[in-house]
Amino acid sequence: MNRDFKIRISSVLRSIFLTAGIITSIYVIISFAGVPHMLENWMAEGENINSPDFIVLLPAGDVPNPDTLIRAFYAAEAYKKAADAKVIISNKITTDLEDSILWRIREELILRGVSEDAVLLEKKAMNTRGHALYIKEAGIGDIGRDKYLLVTSPTHIKRSLLTFRACGFKNVYVLPARTRELKDDIGEHTVMRYRLWQEMETGIKVMRELTALLYYKSRAWI
Repeated sequence: MNRDFKIRISSVLRSIFLTAGIITSIYVIISFAGVPHMLENWMAEGENINSPDFIVLLPAGDVPNPDTLIRAFYAAEAYKKAADAKVIISNKITTDLEDSILWRIREELILRGVSEDAVLLEKKAMNTRGHALYIKEAGIGDIGRDKYLLVTSPTHIKRSLLTFRACGFKNVYVLPARTRELKDDIGEHTVMRYRLWQEMETGIKVMRELTALLYYKSRAWI
């Protein structure tokens, strides 16, 4: 009985490792072919605009989270091209305002040249749908007339765009906050040394976002 049990366990473990190996191999091949990057570009599709009325920065955590910092950089650059625009930061606060994530992102924007008077804070949202609903609820702008530019990661663009439109925003534009590629000479064989791993990392983000899109679709939020 004990021997049979060990044999079954061994068989199960072999099956698990074999399956994991096959999945990993397929994922490496897909990544090597650049499929994650192509899917990321598809998710980042949308119209940009140089003269928005509102620039909406959708955070990705606290400062100095790299994703949030790159979004703040892009939002500040967009503001410099349209200095009459207001910059909206949307994120729930659970502490005193001046000790919150929202406030630290505000300070980062000001550091990058955004006027204090141009920064508007929405303090309730906890997810993408919340950003749209609570900005609408707060009456920040005219959602039927004003132009809103969403600043977020490339993979998050499609879900954000569809969500804001589903919540009644008529003129929604997008600015993917992309990490810029290094131009320095870093030697040969960069595909194996860097590009493949970057593609695999992008693939994880793409799969996570595809899952979120399916969830939002199932809830009729997009």
